[in-house]
Amino acid sequence: MVILNINSKSKIIFVSADYTIKNQALEVGAIDFLEKPIDFNTLNIMIEKYSSIKN
Repeated sequence: MVILNINSKSKIIFVSADYTIKNQALEVGAIDFLEKPIDFNTLNIMIEKYSSIKN
């Protein structure tokens, strides 16, 4: 994943309407997966959760 090659401290929450790619997204470095349509409450919880994790 290009972003992780640039900054390995990046935390990627992968968003897609295609739930079948969740495992693939996690395998390439996403920290979590959120299926569309986006539930913004869930997204905010994820952002708060992962922003507190130190690399």
